[in-house]
Amino acid sequence: MRWLFASFALPATILFSTWLALPYVLKPIMASWLEPQGFLLEEVTIERPTLNHFKILSLSLYLPHLQRTYTLNDIYLQYVIPDLLNTEVYSLTIGSIKVVDKLSPSFFEADETDVDTAIASEVLPIIPLSYFSIRHFEYSALNFLIQGHVNGQVIDQGIGGININGYASTPGVDLKFNGLLTSPKLINLHFDVSKSELQLIHTRLGSYDSTKRLLPFDAIAGTVKVKGTLDHANNKSSAHLVGQLSNVSFQHLGISIDGLSLPFDITYSGGADHTIKLRSDNFSIKKIQFPPLGAGVSLIAKNLSTKIQSTLQQAESNPNNPTITVQIEECKTELLGGQVSVDKFKFPVKDHESMTIDFVGVEVPELLSVIGSEQLTMSGTIDGRLPFIFQDDNTRVKNGWAQVRSPGGHLAIKPGVSELPHEVITQTLAVLSDFYYQSLRSNIEFSSKSGSLILTTNLLGYNPDFMEGKQISLNLTIEEILSITLE
Repeated sequence: MRWLFASFALPATILFSTWLALPYVLKPIMASWLEPQGFLLEEVTIERPTLNHFKILSLSLYLPHLQRTYTLNDIYLQYVIPDLLNTEVYSLTIGSIKVVDKLSPSFFEADETDVDTAIASEVLPIIPLSYFSIRHFEYSALNFLIQGHVNGQVIDQGIGGININGYASTPGVDLKFNGLLTSPKLINLHFDVSKSELQLIHTRLGSYDSTKRLLPFDAIAGTVKVKGTLDHANNKSSAHLVGQLSNVSFQHLGISIDGLSLPFDITYSGGADHTIKLRSDNFSIKKIQFPPLGAGVSLIAKNLSTKIQSTLQQAESNPNNPTITVQIEECKTELLGGQVSVDKFKFPVKDHESMTIDFVGVEVPELLSVIGSEQLTMSGTIDGRLPFIFQDDNTRVKNGWAQVRSPGGHLAIKPGVSELPHEVITQTLAVLSDFYYQSLRSNIEFSSKSGSLILTTNLLGYNPDFMEGKQISLNLTIEEILSITLE
């Protein structure tokens, strides 16, 4: 009888002792498993497991090359052990995950990103469970605090497909996402950024390192909303984003932009080569203010609107020189009291392409105030057209014209405009010192290759102090030299 009792008591004692010691044994086992993955186990507190659940009260990990600390609390694993050789895990719940980055500027270098990707590929194998949940997560970096929750369900144990959905937020940004994770290299993700305050993002990035700001602007405000999908498979990625920038304002190089609106449709495809395409059928800016030129006042454009298509292509063989093309159509803006429009423009410009600038209702006094002219005053409203032709590295304006609307206006050239000792020039300037004109039309020719600008202008009007105020027709041809005929 004693022998029978001992035969049961000894194994029971061993099993009970092992059960008691298990939390202490697991720590060095976990440390030895994590070390090859690049993690250091700083602290772990484990609750004694039962036959159907296992709980880690707290776990702290450190990733040295990124100076990143992971703190996990209340990791709860539920399972069934039908026999000693099999274990069926069916749920994993994590109470909270907190990630803190002590970032250095080198965090943005590509080699560290590659290391992080390689580690993720090894550390994130297919999860052999039916359900998982992260009730709360926090990620702190670059003066951001991102928080939210994630949960998912394994839909195919053979493939390891996992349906995930979650929510993340930080001050100024809200993000919802859902998708399918088959493996770290096979992803389909849908996301919706319902709110994003550009000023907060820009301020936080800029306060960390001015060279890593969102955009190289002195200040920026506005919002962006975007929905999209991301797919990654067989070392190829694709994405489709649809959204809108709204009420964006910023300053850069003395130029002030207010009320920018950009509804956009962006597609991305990448593998060895990368292509990004952007399309916007209603890009608009309420106000653009340019810095003054010399003694002039600021040039202000209002209510600009246009259509934009842009493509960026980056080849694996030449990654530092991407090809960028931009096409603008139906561009128009209120400028100098009138409206200026461009039918189409492509960049880079190719031979035999053209662009036409039309201006309607431009007020001459506003134009002169921007130029800062002190020697010339003029009233009137101008319409005109400048057809540009691009050919053989030469930009030409051919058959351009500008014409003042009826009933004309007044022109006055102050003394001192020209000191050329020419009798006709002196007489003409005297006539134009107080000239009331009924019509004014200029034909415009320009060549960037030769640098020549030819203005052939006809004025019809009178000077009350010249020829008893009789009507005069002036034909002026302005080129590299001045040629004037008086009729």
